[in-house]
Amino acid sequence: MVIRKYSKELGAVSWFHEDFEAQEKEYLSRQRATEEVYLKGPRRKNCILCLSDINEDRSFKIRGVLYSVCGNCEHINGMHDITDEFLTFAYTTELSTSNEENDLRPYSVEFTQSKMSTNFERVVNDIYVPKAEFLLESLNKDTNVDCSGLTVLDFGCGSGHFVEALNRTGFSKVEGIDSLQSAVTQAQKHGLSAQISHTPIDATENSLRRSGIDIVSMMCVLPHLTEPGKTIELMRKSGIRWTFQKFPMWSFALLLEAAMPNLRSRVIGADHTNAFTWKSVSWLEQNYGLRRVATWSFGSDSLDFSRKIRANMRENSTNAFINWATKSFTNLIEPLQSAIDLSELSSELHVLWEIE
Repeated sequence: MVIRKYSKELGAVSWFHEDFEAQEKEYLSRQRATEEVYLKGPRRKNCILCLSDINEDRSFKIRGVLYSVCGNCEHINGMHDITDEFLTFAYTTELSTSNEENDLRPYSVEFTQSKMSTNFERVVNDIYVPKAEFLLESLNKDTNVDCSGLTVLDFGCGSGHFVEALNRTGFSKVEGIDSLQSAVTQAQKHGLSAQISHTPIDATENSLRRSGIDIVSMMCVLPHLTEPGKTIELMRKSGIRWTFQKFPMWSFALLLEAAMPNLRSRVIGADHTNAFTWKSVSWLEQNYGLRRVATWSFGSDSLDFSRKIRANMRENSTNAFINWATKSFTNLIEPLQSAIDLSELSSELHVLWEIE
């Protein structure tokens, strides 16, 4: 029986969104810079997940990037291939790329700046510890294994937030790898030098071939890989028993992004080139022998909604009116998000799979 959990109090994440509106132009500039590199890649002919021929019958554009729903598995694909140039720009480049107007750093380095770094403790406690607790609770309900003795590899660990959350939750054998040196350096500043290492992109697969790993966690990493299915198959061949995944979903938030393409995207866009649907989740499970142990559906879609409404009112409304109007709907934000989550149309899915 699948363990299902829904929603999370928005107060635990709303503080993280507070600067999104103020930094809208900066975020948008960085997203566009990454998308310009993505657009240089050849047009995609096959779904990144099921590899079926893909057409443009169900498609939409955001800032010039075309996205299409696969006719077979309904995965949402960016219609350009992920090239080595794109991967290098997004996940390994350390130097800034400048033009006359903006300092355009790779979008992926955001987590080493702003609140992800300056509020490390709060990010760990408010955002990542609940994920680690969900993983532990789900394993305890599903198996008699002593979870504290399991070895966890956080693949694409960034600056170590989830690694530290796992440490605090009772996992005693945790390590992380990431291809971005600046992220690893940031993690080392938080005392994680012994657990986190820099691994070049072309060597990351070798990390999954090692023996002795029980769980591989990927916090929004699977959609960034060029061959997600191949990665799952590699885990199976390596004897990895579970994988704990977080990835973006077709959702109310993504619908807003398709409807308001000139505003900053959170779910898809920049280095987020594809997103799951429940059908593509099921396709992956059926074709790669994944048993769904537990799911947690939640998001911050209603916060996105409020932010985008405010942004679109800027041209024709005074600040005083915008503040008054949006404040009158404050009490709607939490129940709206709860309704979205229960409808399984929220922007994030956390899933624990047993690899059979």
